[in-house]
Amino acid sequence: MKIVFVNQSAGYLTTDLIEKFHNENYETILLTGTSGIENKIPFCRIDKIPSYNNKTIFTRIITWLASSIVIFFKILFKYKNDKIVFYSNPPTNVFIHLFLPKLNFGYILFDIYPDLIRDSFQQNKFVDYILNIWKNANRRAFNKANYLIYISHGMYKPLLNYTNGTKLNYVGLWSSLLNIKAGLEVSNLSRNYKTKDELLLVYSGNLGVHHPIEKILEIAKKVKNENIKFIICGSGSKYKLLESEIENLHLEHVKLIPKLPQNDYLDLINSADFMFVTNSITASNLSIPSKIFDILALGKPIIALCHEHSDLFEIIEKYEIGFNIDLSKFDTSIISHDLRKTIPAFMLNIDKFNIAYNSNYQLQKLFNIIN
Repeated sequence: MKIVFVNQSAGYLTTDLIEKFHNENYETILLTGTSGIENKIPFCRIDKIPSYNNKTIFTRIITWLASSIVIFFKILFKYKNDKIVFYSNPPTNVFIHLFLPKLNFGYILFDIYPDLIRDSFQQNKFVDYILNIWKNANRRAFNKANYLIYISHGMYKPLLNYTNGTKLNYVGLWSSLLNIKAGLEVSNLSRNYKTKDELLLVYSGNLGVHHPIEKILEIAKKVKNENIKFIICGSGSKYKLLESEIENLHLEHVKLIPKLPQNDYLDLINSADFMFVTNSITASNLSIPSKIFDILALGKPIIALCHEHSDLFEIIEKYEIGFNIDLSKFDTSIISHDLRKTIPAFMLNIDKFNIAYNSNYQLQKLFNIIN
């Protein structure tokens, strides 16, 4: 049996599922632009496509289109008779089904496009015309699919704009780190991040225009004398702005560092007392940050900067695994050195969360739907 996976930017959520199918005696093929992934799944045949460039909205669209064109021809000449699992990157793959209407396929949707990028463009008739063509292609593709798998409860209602609910299947995400936590120790690097008496609050991730990272600096201004240290780690268009703001506001207890290699990234998380997580301003109900599953796998409570009705807010509240700061109200009174007292209770709840979002359970659920 053969199955083809299509994901321009494949990570562990893709490779874990491919390994599951391999273990069930499937021949697996992955069309991806991710470099080095063949080392993680050596049993899978990698068929290269153009890689994803998320530097700007225009580079994203150009690399999506270039990738979809290559995918179209690869499927046409090599895989049109095989079972195909499309991921939502590149989202422009929905146009392929206009020309190849008889494919045996389904979708795993991490995001909903073009909904996510609508606010990136000024309102005008031409943009609306193009986006409406895209939405119609979504409707055609999604209604032809054998299944549509989505990973955030907030995605359900927007997806009903494209299809009825009969093909929709919710599957939760999982962490890639569940087997790492027990053996992960605080190294000399992480000891440099804070002293024994300091409370360390960390953000690590995208510093792009749609992420409200500057709110962390607003919090830091209010707790200058609380023996609390902040680290912001990552890359993106706001990096220089944050660097300038930290200097101008004399926030000596805030450290800004570039994106770290994987081992150092894990070490940073492990040294934190709390981890900040933000939702993209434009995507509160259209996606969920997968990093929360890695953070929680390492036993770290979360301070979520998001809107009250987002999936992220609801998960933090439901499982009691951290604090929410609603961006529309921005009440930061919870941020004080007394935060340390809440950690033991959060740790117990985090263990329960990790059991509920067990990778084996979620992967079996995915396998059953696709198979």
